[in-house]
Amino acid sequence: MFADGYVGTTEDGVRIRRQLKERESERKKFEAASKEKKDEADKAGLKQFAATTSEALEHAFKNETIGLVSKADFVKKRTTLQER
Repeated sequence: MFADGYVGTTEDGVRIRRQLKERESERKKFEAASKEKKDEADKAGLKQFAATTSEALEHAFKNETIGLVSKADFVKKRTTLQER
């Protein structure tokens, strides 16, 4: 790393290596905390399955209702899509 044209003292090299080790340990701590948080969310059953279902319903509803629609037609199409 330091052979690539780096000009500095030995103390600078030592400081740089120490900072790299500190960054690596901080990165590992962050990854461990992220993994732990994700595992807790999975255990709690907080998965995002409902979001994809509602998005699919919205897309199908948009395809069926084009232009101005009366309120009765709007409600009717919405309920039939939800029943499917």
